[in-house]
Amino acid sequence: RDIWEYPLNLSECEVRRMLMHLWELKDLYSYYYFFDENCSYNLLFLLESARPSLNLTEQFSLWILPIDTVKAVKEAGLSDTVHYRPSKAGRIKQKISQLSDAGQQLALDIIEEKTTPQSLAEQNIEKDEKIGILDLAADYLQYQYYAKEEITKPRYQKLLLESLNIRSRLGKPEENSDAMPTPPLPENVHESNRFGIGIGVGDEGVFQQMTYRPAFGDLLDTDYRQDQGIQIEFCPLELRYYDEDKDLVLQSFDLIDIVSVSPADRFFMPYSWKISTGLIRKKMREDSKTEEDALLYSVNTGGGLAVYHDVFGLAYLFLEPELLLGGALSENYALGMGLSAGLLKHMTPSWKCHLSAESMYFGLGDRHSASNLSLSQHLQLTRNSSFSFDISWEKDFDVSSAEAVLRWNLFF
Repeated sequence: RDIWEYPLNLSECEVRRMLMHLWELKDLYSYYYFFDENCSYNLLFLLESARPSLNLTEQFSLWILPIDTVKAVKEAGLSDTVHYRPSKAGRIKQKISQLSDAGQQLALDIIEEKTTPQSLAEQNIEKDEKIGILDLAADYLQYQYYAKEEITKPRYQKLLLESLNIRSRLGKPEENSDAMPTPPLPENVHESNRFGIGIGVGDEGVFQQMTYRPAFGDLLDTDYRQDQGIQIEFCPLELRYYDEDKDLVLQSFDLIDIVSVSPADRFFMPYSWKISTGLIRKKMREDSKTEEDALLYSVNTGGGLAVYHDVFGLAYLFLEPELLLGGALSENYALGMGLSAGLLKHMTPSWKCHLSAESMYFGLGDRHSASNLSLSQHLQLTRNSSFSFDISWEKDFDVSSAEAVLRWNLFF
């Protein structure tokens, strides 16, 4: 993993006081609580032992995230600098991005022993391209051996020495392009809490919307690398008030909703996955045991692959099972399997779009099919405010519906 390092400006006396405090704790233990008294929280206690005047822990009561600890350290003036330390995989991906498709394939051929470094040296290829190919081959061999243990020691030593031997003959490249681009600083992303108010229109008329999410970010409002999709949401809540019926309804409430979309290429084949569970409101068939719509408890998970393209963005495909529970279903449950796909794209640095589709068939319990198609757009106004515009269509129990929602979001 990439590492962000924040050097602390503690004095020698403060460091000694911290070490003495740690020595006092060596035979003690404490309970771990995921949301509040976690690793991030205990780090603040440790810093307070070094400089008691800080009072860092008083800022947090219900929960604390790692990024909250970083921000608290920066705001307290404990760190003035930051160092970005890219992972081995990150450095390899940087070298991959600097080579042509043909160059990437030649590096892979060396690794798979389909060709040799000596054969590469004899080809009519520019010197810098050869250097990039051999550097990539050497780094990836080390990654395979030390990080993944996917290659035996004799084969690793043989291929690495052959690659380094030819590489040493080529000397320095004409252009030095080894510098890693620095991603956005972690402390510069939006705050964890999000509150949103909006207005929408659907088959049931005009409605007002209120959303709240304690933590942390979804696929659209997080500010990470463009070739990755990360979503971690705890307890996101959505309420709606329908003008025509003068009715306030709970539209959804998730306990957790996590999505990790990592693109695959010829060198790396990461597994993308998702999991969510909570209450969702669905349209019901006319002969159901309840009204036109009902709250159901859903457990949804899935996994698949993703690819990234500079022009089209990040595309993914998931195979996912889903379980629905609720008295509105004919047998109180429905279990099914389906596919979901999406495309996540930065249109501009502050404008992001997410096109997604899903098709499910529930073959056990209340048998039915469900499909949906949506286009979500996110426009960043400031670091802690944004506009969202969502258009969606869905079909449940052979009942179709469509809606559009415009929302203003505040992060705090």
